[in-house]
Amino acid sequence: MIIAPHFLTGAAIASGVKNPLLAVPLALLSHFVLDLIPHKDMVGDDHLSPENLSIRLVDIFATAFLFLVFVPVSLRVYALIIGLVAISPDLIALPGAFIPDEQKKGFFLAFKRFHVDLLQGWFRPYIDWFWGLVSQLVILLLALTYLAR
Repeated sequence: MIIAPHFLTGAAIASGVKNPLLAVPLALLSHFVLDLIPHKDMVGDDHLSPENLSIRLVDIFATAFLFLVFVPVSLRVYALIIGLVAISPDLIALPGAFIPDEQKKGFFLAFKRFHVDLLQGWFRPYIDWFWGLVSQLVILLLALTYLAR
C-alpha cells in the first residue's frame, strides 16, 4: 500500500486517541489490517525501478501536503509520531529493497513472509491498478474525513 493511507490513518488515530499507550499499538495494528485490503502499489517486482521511485516520490509529497492541510498545528508532532508508527512495518522492510539478499534470511525473511506473502499474497495475482488504487483512495478519504471533523 502506498504511504498516504497508512500514514494518514495513523494521524487520524492520533486525532482520536490522545493516549499514546493506546495510539501506538492501534497505529501498528492498522498497518496490518489495511494491508489485508486488496491494493496495488508498485509496477513489477523491482522497488527501485524508475516507475516505482516516481510513485513513491509523488506519494511522499502528497502525504506531506495532505498532512499539513488536514492535521491541526497543535496535533502535528503527535500525529507525525503516530503516523510514522503506522508506516513502520514498511520502514522495517525497506533494507530489503536496497539489499535484496537481506530479504532471504533471518528476521527479514520471516517478516516478509508475514507482511507480504501472508497478508497480501492472497490478492496480488488478481488485483489490477484501477481497483488497487480505488481501495487506497477510499481508505485515504475515510482518514481525511475523520481528520476534517
